[in-house]
Amino acid sequence: MREAEAFRKAVYLLGHIVAARRIWLFRLGVLKEKIELFPRDVGFDDLPAQLANMELLWSDYLSKLTDEDLARVFEYQSYEGPKFRNTIEDILTQLFGHSWYHRGQIALLLRSMDAEPAVTDLVFWTREPVS
Repeated sequence: MREAEAFRKAVYLLGHIVAARRIWLFRLGVLKEKIELFPRDVGFDDLPAQLANMELLWSDYLSKLTDEDLARVFEYQSYEGPKFRNTIEDILTQLFGHSWYHRGQIALLLRSMDAEPAVTDLVFWTREPVS
């Protein structure tokens, strides 16, 4: 199954999600090293550690944000070269949707191989049973 083109594309997309999250940490001044936004050599076995590291970095960053920080406008250089400005809230909203978009693509690729993707619906993970 790991040799299937759909599997390789799914791994590539997950690697891109991790890279995009790290790129924004770089643009926000949290990370000092810029990485490739579309990494080509993502290994499936490397992804759990990359995901854990990226989530730890984001958890630390988000835990320190204030309401004032969310409204702060910052400038950054896009992947294509031009400079732009946005609020931090704009970027967090972008990342939220970006991840869902690619997770949907990954789910479709996995289903094309008769595999069952992980549940990614927010309500599944946040709902509380009522007795």
